[in-house]
Amino acid sequence: MSEFLSTMYQKIKKKVGDLKRKGDSRSILEWIVFIFWSIVSFVKMFFVSLFYLDDDKDPKNKYSKRSWNASRHPSSQALGSVGG
Repeated sequence: MSEFLSTMYQKIKKKVGDLKRKGDSRSILEWIVFIFWSIVSFVKMFFVSLFYLDDDKDPKNKYSKRSWNASRHPSSQALGSVGG
């Protein structure tokens, strides 16, 4: 999570530096779109992790931790829910 935030900070810092050099209205519009897209991608990542990755109640849910571990480690199917 902190790696994601530091990456976004570096990208925004670079964009602001580019804006100071260019100074035209097109670059300001690109900057606004970039910030909007960053916020949308962060919110999307948050909701995917909140609703899909933590849903262990439904074993048929392909995004649940239990089925994800079982698909990655076939030996866990024979041993039950190991590591889940």
